[in-house]
Amino acid sequence: KIFNITPTKSIDLISIAKIILKILKIDVEIKVLKNGYGREYSGNNSNLLNQFPKIKFTTYEKSIKNLITHIKKNKSLIDLKSLKHDKFLEYAKKIN
Repeated sequence: KIFNITPTKSIDLISIAKIILKILKIDVEIKVLKNGYGREYSGNNSNLLNQFPKIKFTTYEKSIKNLITHIKKNKSLIDLKSLKHDKFLEYAKKIN
């Protein structure tokens, strides 16, 4: 069987960006390159819920906060050079 480990409630990328900005206490504009939802990337967790009906999901806010804490603690392990040469980031800079 295949199990999608995903919460039942989906969230859009703008909402995720807003959560990140709130946690980091940053006030910057969020720019959207292309309006609309595009492809659906959420998963179907019905198999998971059938096998584990009492499962509880961590909120997006808490999960993002935990991820930010982890990144801050392990900042020295991040390859900044690779991040700065990200092909999508280069594309976004060109069209902005």
